[in-house]
Amino acid sequence: MSEVTTNGPDIAKDALDAYGPSERGNMLISRKLTRLKLLELFAGQP
Repeated sequence: MSEVTTNGPDIAKDALDAYGPSERGNMLISRKLTRLKLLELFAGQP
């Protein structure tokens, strides 16, 4: 199974889009989240 190699928020007005590509460029995480949920997502990443 591939692993996310890069985490980075894409800032929007009311929510954030979280994208996490693998080392091959496949999108493993693509979600629209509130800022609190984004912090929870990143806290759970290795």
